[in-house]
Order: sequence, then C-alpha cells, then structure tokens
Amino acid sequence: WSSDVCSSDLVNNGLGGIIQRGQVKSIQLDEGRLAIPDFDHPRLELAMGLHGASENMLDVLKNSPLFDSPKDLDGIQISGAAKLDLDMNINLDSRDPVPDRVEGWYRPQKVHLQTFGLNFTQLAGDLHFINLDFDSQNLSARLKEQPAQISISSHLSSAPPLEDRGYHIEVNTETQLGDWFHPVPSPLAEPGGHFPVHARLILSPDPLNTPTMRLDLKSELVGLDINLPAPLGKMAATKRPTQAQ
Repeated sequence: WSSDVCSSDLVNNGLGGIIQRGQVKSIQLDEGRLAIPDFDHPRLELAMGLHGASENMLDVLKNSPLFDSPKDLDGIQISGAAKLDLDMNINLDSRDPVPDRVEGWYRPQKVHLQTFGLNFTQLAGDLHFINLDFDSQNLSARLKEQPAQISISSHLSSAPPLEDRGYHIEVNTETQLGDWFHPVPSPLAEPGGHFPVHARLILSPDPLNTPTMRLDLKSELVGLDINLPAPLGKMAATKRPTQAQ
C-alpha cells in the first residue's frame, strides 16, 4: 500500500481520513476513505475505488478477509483492465462478535477469464458481491467465439433444494456441435449455422475447495439438422425443445 495524498482527523473517540490517490499492489487508487469510528470498539471502515489490471486485483482479493488462504483463487486465471470498488468493515477486536463485511463491485473491461474449464473473452459488465455472495445480471462476453449473456447468483441458504445450493452461472449463447464434438456424430449434419442454448452451471457452496458441479442445458435446437428417420430426424428450422444434464 502506498499513498500520495492522505489526510486524517480525530473525531470524538475515533479517527477518520480521506485518501485522494495512491497504489495497492500496483493497482491505482483513485479515491478512498478510512475510519475507526470508536476506539473502544475498534472496527476499520475502508472504502476504495481502484482501477488497473484484473490479475493484480485478484491478488488483492486473495489477501483480503474474504478468503482464508491466497490459494483459494488459484483456479481462476484472469487478465485485462477493470475497475474495482470496495467497501469494507473489518473487525479489529477479537471480542467483537460482528463478522467482517466486504462489499464490492467488479467492472471488467473486455477481460479474459478462464475458470472451471470455460474460456471467456471480452468479459464486460458489473459483478456485485457481499463477502462470498455474488450477483450479476448484465455480464457479457464471448464464449467459443460467440456472444454470450451471463448472469451469476448465489443460492447458499437452506431454502433451495440441496442439489441446487451453491453458485449459479447462467449463460445464453449460440453454439454448433463442432464446438463440442470432434468429429460431429454422423447422424447430425453441420448446418453451417448455430443454434441457441441456455446453460446453467451449478457450483458447490465451496467450489474452490470442494469443486463439485452440475451442468444443465436447454435448447430448442433451431438451426440443427438431424439426419435420422422420422420421428427422430428434424429439419434445421424445426423446433425441438431439449434438455440435458
């Protein structure tokens, strides 16, 4: 951490300050504020607006109160410019029963992300999180060279069925069989176009240490020609609602 311009004031029984610019692990700090409102019950309130390389931001998160070990994020490879806003409330007294709270907004700008066997390019949008509870409805990227709309949500309480608990990553995109099968099975002709697909990847509540996952696929297969006798075959323009897990 380095700060170029910082001012602080004692207020009643606490401390407050403004950080106008600086650096955190090679990430540019645009603005920030820090406070310890009550020395008798010390908690650090720290807010930061950052911009820089996503890989350096990942290092900051690895060493934040969010994760027990920096190795928890080793399964994620990321590169590209982004903005990161953090608002943290950190316990400084072991007797304080109130847990740490870290809220953040990660805003990638055409970032490259590889994780859980998926390779996303040109990732952009907003990812909001409170501790390890993530939500986003407006992420976009390219997956296998096709545009993809991505939403992320957390289902960590006991309310959802056990098989649905965890992190949900939902992707709407278009694909072709040649993206997944080499060679394409002979009854399935390559129509030259793509067909839309909705994919939902459900990760376990602790996916970095207990990486279990389930993939649900839905498609009407419009654009896929199936070269089989009736009733199994279909023309490319015909809808055939299909689900797979």
